[in-house]
Amino acid sequence: MPPVTLVVIALAGGIAVGSVLDIPTGGAIAVALAALLAALVLAYVGSRPGANRRALGTAAALCLCFFALGSMLIGIDDRDTGGRAGSYRAEPAANPVYRRFSFQVEKVLTPAESGQFLAIVFGDQSKVSPSAKEAFRRAGLLHIFAASGFNVTLAAAFMMFAGAKLRAPRRVAGAFALLSIFGYFWLVGPSPSVTRATIMAVIFYATLFAGRRADPIAAMAAAGAAMLLIAPDILFDIGWQLSFSSLIGILFFYPRLVSRVAPAAQAAAAPFLVTGAAQIGVTPVLLYHFGQVSMVALLANPVVTMAVAAITSLGFGSLLISFVSPSLAVLVIQLTRPLLALVKVSAEFFGSWPGAVVQLEPSVWTPGFFIAAVII
Repeated sequence: MPPVTLVVIALAGGIAVGSVLDIPTGGAIAVALAALLAALVLAYVGSRPGANRRALGTAAALCLCFFALGSMLIGIDDRDTGGRAGSYRAEPAANPVYRRFSFQVEKVLTPAESGQFLAIVFGDQSKVSPSAKEAFRRAGLLHIFAASGFNVTLAAAFMMFAGAKLRAPRRVAGAFALLSIFGYFWLVGPSPSVTRATIMAVIFYATLFAGRRADPIAAMAAAGAAMLLIAPDILFDIGWQLSFSSLIGILFFYPRLVSRVAPAAQAAAAPFLVTGAAQIGVTPVLLYHFGQVSMVALLANPVVTMAVAAITSLGFGSLLISFVSPSLAVLVIQLTRPLLALVKVSAEFFGSWPGAVVQLEPSVWTPGFFIAAVII
């Protein structure tokens, strides 16, 4: 098993073990373990393949396990988690640029459309009605109303695409993509998924500038460790848990799922397989906190994915264009209306199915049974 895989498993193991403990500890332990982890990882990168390198990788994985545990326990005695994680959303409305642009969007679109637009592009759910949220929840689509790694990826892809059309060098396009990621982070605030994606993007583009290829699993482990070190209490945040569990599902289960599909059908099946892999990852978290799983998410998500991607891309484009030509930005915003209608109708259609959501009693047993079934 590759050491980077061990690192991710160790991180998950440290979280699982630490979540049932209530042993207060000091920040010095986490800092010392973080320093040890950094030394082990540097030694691993600089070593030659062989037994020594495998040992270093294993040691780094174990160190990260205890690092996650030690970080998680900082300040526990001053905080009551209530047995379930809390959650928070960033507040993009506090950003003056976002506030000005949101006013422009609300003048162009209807209240329902503008609320949906701002939620999809910037994660601002303040203007989405409770009935709309319920329909999207039942369809397994409520996650599209959160600023996420998907939005960060699209922000970078938008700049990379523009750079390719302008025939800019790859590293120059990468620099602008990185700037767009930082800009989006500044615009929407440090939600767990956006922070995770931003850290991973910095690692990815740093390796791009160095002429090397980034390992997504290693980047994910590094992002998790960094976030726990900076804000240990984020371990209990539902958004943090869902962000990492969905990505773990995609990185670990998507290759296994796609390998079972005929090569000729892999491209057509990819949206369903990515959704399925992410769903495998988040299901234990959803079962533990809410005791519910959407039975139609595997069908609903592929239907709306391209529309959501287009809305997000047009939203980024209209925001940038608004600095140059507000009237042209209005036209771009108008282009999202049929896409917003498609997403809304899809959510209402799938969410209205009988048995769209299975509701169980939240407990530690149901996610445990699910994980055991997946592993077996």
